[in-house]
Amino acid sequence: MNLVATAPASRVREAAAGQLPAVALGLAAAPVLAANGGYFPTSWGWAGLALAWGAVAGASLRPIARPAGIELGFLGGLGAFAAWSALSSIWGSPSAAALEVERTLVYLAAPLALQVLVHRRHVAALLGGVCAGIIAISGYALITRLFPRGSGGAAALVGNRLATPLGYWNGLGLVAGMGVLLALGFSARGGRASSRAVAAACVPVALMTLYFTFSRGASISMLAGMVALVALDRRRLQLLGATAPVAAIAAVAVWRASRETALTHLNVSLGAASHDGRRLAIILLGAMAAAACTAVLTRRAERAVHLGKRSRIVIGGVLIAIVLVAVSALFIRFGSPASLAHRGYRAFVAPPSSGVDLNTHLFSLSNNNRIAAWRVAWHAFEEHPLGGIGSGGFEQYWDQRRPFALHIRDAHNLYIETMAETGIVGLLILVATLAAPLVGFWRARRHSLAAAALAAYAAFLVEAAVDWDWELSGVTLVALLCGGAVLVAGRERGSRRRRRIFPLILGSLIGVAALLGLGGNLLLALSSKAAVAGNWSSAASDARRAELWAPWSAQPWQQLGEVQLASGQRSQALASFRTAVSKDSGDWTLWVDLARAATGKERAAAFARAHALNPLDPTIAQTESEVGSS
Repeated sequence: MNLVATAPASRVREAAAGQLPAVALGLAAAPVLAANGGYFPTSWGWAGLALAWGAVAGASLRPIARPAGIELGFLGGLGAFAAWSALSSIWGSPSAAALEVERTLVYLAAPLALQVLVHRRHVAALLGGVCAGIIAISGYALITRLFPRGSGGAAALVGNRLATPLGYWNGLGLVAGMGVLLALGFSARGGRASSRAVAAACVPVALMTLYFTFSRGASISMLAGMVALVALDRRRLQLLGATAPVAAIAAVAVWRASRETALTHLNVSLGAASHDGRRLAIILLGAMAAAACTAVLTRRAERAVHLGKRSRIVIGGVLIAIVLVAVSALFIRFGSPASLAHRGYRAFVAPPSSGVDLNTHLFSLSNNNRIAAWRVAWHAFEEHPLGGIGSGGFEQYWDQRRPFALHIRDAHNLYIETMAETGIVGLLILVATLAAPLVGFWRARRHSLAAAALAAYAAFLVEAAVDWDWELSGVTLVALLCGGAVLVAGRERGSRRRRRIFPLILGSLIGVAALLGLGGNLLLALSSKAAVAGNWSSAASDARRAELWAPWSAQPWQQLGEVQLASGQRSQALASFRTAVSKDSGDWTLWVDLARAATGKERAAAFARAHALNPLDPTIAQTESEVGSS
């Protein structure tokens, strides 16, 4: 009798133990997002270590599911891209390429951890962790906007586009949009009424966060994800019936937010923003409660009403007719498709809009100088079509050939920048790798959350065509977890394997590489901090130790030279800068530093080289006038 009674409890404990690693992996993206979106190198080291050694621990302690061939292709593709990026350091910048590889190792560790830690039956737990992390980030961001007093949000009102804590509004908007798609999926397919209610309540939070970023690209990518969600889901009528009311409630709350002048305009007072924020917070809570109740009522209606095949066909026909009428009305009101395309192109190439009302920016189509970056990147590809200019080399190439004095680090298009930096080989590797979840969806389509996961992943792929989200490792990590979840959901049922050697070896290699990168980056950060405090001996010591951790990089030698020059060790600084230049001769900042330490002809030659590498930068001439050219 006791054995019978305890059997269900043991199965519950076993299921919970299996779900825990999946939830933890899903939540792993949240701290990376909180650390400035994972933009800075130190965050890559911590994330890579956690994911890699998590995979090693999982492979050592628990049964491993047999991954599908396409999962191995996804993992192998990211590994091949990292290897090709590293190889490009031969003809490009070793320092820049090393940083790109460090970031890519985080992306390689994510699918490895997925293969080891997540079984097919735990995909919902994984996506639940991802969604919970996104909502936590979105909720914190929204609090800084609605309650700027005492929340650290006062400074954010200066620019008035919500970016906290990622530091970039478009990245935050993309993550929030992916959260909307996942939350809608859970609100329609949650197993219990409580889970549906919680998910539905999260939709207004994520959607309002997306709105306050005033990100056009993120909004368009979320809409593209919604189209993919409806088009790919096998029970799309049930999906529409469950999500449309929730989405409508969230949209009404966002519309109400757009009417709050102090939260949507520049140059507002903190008092006015606080007043409008408190009022909007009450509206948001009401929307969350209404969305939760709607999800519960919808679930009850689904159980009470059973539609036959004929009824579903009629409803589907009505919905298609509504869409056709709406499209026809759009054409009647704004012109033919050709006319709309022409007007859209003119708006896209027009200069950026300006004004105090940020809603005007949200509905502007201006490319914000992206076309210039794309053209320069295309020229780089034309010059080096096979292998590119070297991974991470766009910034230097842009500085040398930019048409106007605007400094950017990335081409604002993952695919064009990859083509420019790693050539057609790198582009083919990356595109084939990123396409794996799209191809693998066919096997996973029966999973209730597969369409929502793929929709979130597709939103990232769309946004990556107009921005630099790949460089925000936290954002990319969310996308890879969603795409990887699709692949895991497509596994064959019940398949397991005992061979653990591959994940153990690969996880260990990634962990060691991440540790090396983390050690060098942490020491550089410590050296910079000590230099700011005027502690020259500690700053120099940390820079020398960083060189031992990253002997391929010019950064430790540049940091050491700057410390030596500031402390009056001119000859030692000159030697350090010469070493740095020998490691990365395309970095104009190194030549400026060398000129500051050198004299005579060497100084003049260094300044000339800096001007050639960055002709439009005014600081070079300013530094030259300060120290003299001879």
